[in-house]
Amino acid sequence: MILPVSMVVAFTATTMIGLVGINTRDVEFRRGQLVADAVVLAGVVGGPEAADETARRNGATLSSMEWSADDDPRLTVFVVDNGRTFRADASGG
Repeated sequence: MILPVSMVVAFTATTMIGLVGINTRDVEFRRGQLVADAVVLAGVVGGPEAADETARRNGATLSSMEWSADDDPRLTVFVVDNGRTFRADASGG
């Protein structure tokens, strides 16, 4: 009887550790994407200096910022946060 109970406890503990690891990565990804979204909005409103400042204040780096020349203007930024690169777009005008 003790062996099945210990197996259930071990399985539950292993599963919980795995879920914590997945949750941490998810939170880091969401944070990076939120920073990229904030940077693109700052770029639309305040230009390159505002975008760079927003990235820096959030602990990230603005790696590129490009305006498209289409009929529908679009700003695309790439932000590096914790070693990962995130992309955000804003359109309109």
